[in-house]
Amino acid sequence: MDTRKHTNNLQKSSVLFLQLGLVLTLLTTYLALELKTEQRIAIIIETSIDSDDTYEFFPAKEIQIERKVKERKFKPVTKKIFTGEIKKNNKPDEVETQLPFDNEPTVNPTPNILKGLVEIPKEDPLVADYFSVQEVPIFPGCEKVKESKRRACFEKKLHKFVQKKFNGELSIQLGLPSGVQKIYVQFLITKTGDIEVIGGRAPHKKLMTEGKRVVKKLPRMIPGKQNGKEVGVKYMLPISFNVE
Repeated sequence: MDTRKHTNNLQKSSVLFLQLGLVLTLLTTYLALELKTEQRIAIIIETSIDSDDTYEFFPAKEIQIERKVKERKFKPVTKKIFTGEIKKNNKPDEVETQLPFDNEPTVNPTPNILKGLVEIPKEDPLVADYFSVQEVPIFPGCEKVKESKRRACFEKKLHKFVQKKFNGELSIQLGLPSGVQKIYVQFLITKTGDIEVIGGRAPHKKLMTEGKRVVKKLPRMIPGKQNGKEVGVKYMLPISFNVE
């Protein structure tokens, strides 16, 4: 009897110890896991839009952008085209056709400069001076211009024609000294409107020839009038240019 009771007690004790062992094992495992696992909690902090914690950032150094522009150097270009300058005066020798860069004031020609010009007697009733004639000759293209403006139109057309036709290269070809060179060509617009060269003066024979050649190419004009009658009108054309 005692032996059976002792055996039953041992079996119960074994089951009890087994259960206790399992409980202890689970508890130990749980504690171990709790110690090794970190709990991360996200905390949300509400911020106000009107918060004073506002920061402004500025660059530590101002950024400068520089652009370097190379200075362009242009070589002066000498044009060979005549530019006319019309000066109204009571004397014909103060109206000049000038070439580029001639900025010097017009100088009245002296008797030595005008030596060689053929003068037409003033008492000739059929010939009048351009600046004293009542109605100046009409250059082609000025027919519809008012009578009060025909003189200016005549001079403008005449100077434009000379500038276009005159050979500006000639002064370089001749090797003339630097400075202002002047040519004087005197011509007559006959009572029929034709052009006749009277005389002229120039520092070189070829320049004189060129000046006369250009004048002879002038178109036929409507003759000038004095007291309602057609008369010949003489005109002295100075041409000046600068040799550099």
